[in-house]
Amino acid sequence: MACLNHTDLKGKRMRIMWSQRDLGGFGNLFVKNLDSSITSSCLERIFSPFGAILSCKVVEENGQSKEQSAVAARCALHGSMVDGKKL
Repeated sequence: MACLNHTDLKGKRMRIMWSQRDLGGFGNLFVKNLDSSITSSCLERIFSPFGAILSCKVVEENGQSKEQSAVAARCALHGSMVDGKKL
């Protein structure tokens, strides 16, 4: 399974892993201002010395990371309530 992780299938990068839930209460880490040369596998190599990584993905659209979409979502949703929890 590990040898297929981060390989291409029909022009798309695959991410293959066993399904896991982090019961420790830790969440997602979002990293911005990445150079366009940074791939998901490169990002995973950078962060893996600091602990186990359940999933690592550089979100892209047309080969470019989707920073503008993330910024727009953050501006629109920051401080809003979802199921009784403030984002």
